[in-house]
Amino acid sequence: MLLSTSPVRVSSATTAAVLGVALSLTAFPRISTAQGPTPQGPTSSADPAETSSRSIGAAFGRLGDRLDDWVDHFDFYGFLSTRFMDTAAGGSHPDGFFGVHQALVFIEADVKDVATAVLEVEFDYFRDNDQNGTGVNEAYIRIDNFTGDADPDDGFTFVAGRFNLPFGEYYSFEDPPGNFMIGLPILMPYRWDEGIMVYGSGAPGGFVVALTEGTYDRASSTGLSPALTARLHTEPTENLYISVSGHFANETPASALCLGGSVITPVGGGSAGASPSSTVDALLGVVNVQWQATSSLWIHASAGVAQVDDRVDSFDREFGWWTLEPSWEIDETWRATLRWSGVSTFDAGEGYQFEGRPYGNGVATYGFDLTRAQRLAACVTCTFAPGLIGKIEAGFDDFVATNQSALPDDTREFFAAELVLSF
Repeated sequence: MLLSTSPVRVSSATTAAVLGVALSLTAFPRISTAQGPTPQGPTSSADPAETSSRSIGAAFGRLGDRLDDWVDHFDFYGFLSTRFMDTAAGGSHPDGFFGVHQALVFIEADVKDVATAVLEVEFDYFRDNDQNGTGVNEAYIRIDNFTGDADPDDGFTFVAGRFNLPFGEYYSFEDPPGNFMIGLPILMPYRWDEGIMVYGSGAPGGFVVALTEGTYDRASSTGLSPALTARLHTEPTENLYISVSGHFANETPASALCLGGSVITPVGGGSAGASPSSTVDALLGVVNVQWQATSSLWIHASAGVAQVDDRVDSFDREFGWWTLEPSWEIDETWRATLRWSGVSTFDAGEGYQFEGRPYGNGVATYGFDLTRAQRLAACVTCTFAPGLIGKIEAGFDDFVATNQSALPDDTREFFAAELVLSF
């Protein structure tokens, strides 16, 4: 892959040596195109696990040997980010805000060299609904090379549980350590869903296919609304990565796939009225390009389209979104990034909900009367130490209402600062 964003995880040897959690700071994170986290552990010429194994075995006998064997298959890594935000009136934080943005831990456990259990535990709150609490985001079982190929690199990987939907590329670096900026594109497809997934790669490229439950309701109380997600990717040159993704949701009351904080639902009111339908079908596609133009200049571009099919044709909606993000690595310490993103129904008479987190809060103010939204932002990042990153960002959101809406168009400035520690 071109770049890597995943936080460095603690090596199993170090874990065994201290019988607990050892913290390891990461280098400046880069972009990863792999499905799921792909951290690389720190290297060391010493092997403290050997000394630890002898001391554990001597102290606890067979129990110690079993404990050492268990710890040797256990990995722990994560990050903590705090931020300050201030937006214009109508935005998400018009009076300013300071607090913990994310406190997240990944836990991986290899089981008898057969499978890996992965848990992503998020503390503080769920970013989707701002409710305080602790919860599990991703939780899945992964079986590498389950087809038993002679060359493991050519085998397929099977995943079952709750995982990030493999649609587009931004979901793989939405977390602060992998995000060159503080905010996100004004429409960024992301979030997890429950189901099964298969992926693999080879010389020309790779693929991911997932069949999932399909609704935002984590308890599935509304029943199954099967969703199919697929992605093909290729690297025609060492510095160029291209992927094409598709997602289909069948009769969903609220899609599992989030779009910048919003989910796909029937039109719920506004100047166009409310749809009598309780479910919709949705078909989405997106193209992503990542290009390492020079040793210090990286460019990410994406363009997507969506068709929301309501039982009543007048409430059908089509919209498209785009992102252009050049990032310049000034030196080993400083980086500057510019991002222009937008979304539109391309019809002044049709609106849809585009919340535009973390700054816009468009759902609360515009509802389904928003026909276009754009965001322009610039961010400067400083790596104070390996794994310790500071960011300052400023920009504005521009919202355009439908022509029949009584709501005025609006432009809202925002400012944010963030500190991220990876371990």
